[in-house]
Amino acid sequence: MSESSTPKSLWEAISSHIVWGALVFTCFLVFIEKVLDRDYGTALVAVLLGLGIAAVAYHSKTWLERTNPNWAYAAALALVLALILSPFVEEKRWPFSA
Repeated sequence: MSESSTPKSLWEAISSHIVWGALVFTCFLVFIEKVLDRDYGTALVAVLLGLGIAAVAYHSKTWLERTNPNWAYAAALALVLALILSPFVEEKRWPFSA
């Protein structure tokens, strides 16, 4: 027989939801910051990313339960490091600039 997927403790039940909620909350904080800075393109990207994460968290419970939140943090860290270490940032050669 298959085991039940019920959590064994309260912490186990809410721990992954806290991580995903923190990701969505961070996206919306960035959205507010960028709107106040009048950087509307980045604000739009931040709100769309937040809505996308919220949609995934809301609509696909089985996928979300199988996904380890640590991998989401690792992927975000790898993306940020890839952007920082790219030649565009390191040498200040911005693409599509005159």
